[in-house]
Amino acid sequence: MELAQPTPGGEGVLIYADAGVNPDPSPEQFVDIVVSTIRSFHALVGGQARVAMLSFSTKGSARHVMVDKMVEATRLGRGPCARVET
Repeated sequence: MELAQPTPGGEGVLIYADAGVNPDPSPEQFVDIVVSTIRSFHALVGGQARVAMLSFSTKGSARHVMVDKMVEATRLGRGPCARVET
C-alpha cells in the first residue's frame, strides 16, 4: 500500500501479509510468512523492513491457542527476521 502521506515513522509504503491460505499455521510457518514478506519488501521497496505481528490479544488480554502461536512465532522470528538478506 503506497500512502498519500508517510507515517510518523517516515514509511511511505506498507506491505501486508496474511496467513489466510493456511488457516492454522504453526509458529514456524508464521515465521516463514514473515521472512517471505520481508524479502518482498526488499525486492519491491528496498530499505529496512519493520515487522508487526498482530493477533486479537493485546499484551495478554486474551488466552487462546492462536495467541500462544503468535507469541511463539514472534519469539522464534526475532533472529531469522533480523538476518534476512537484502
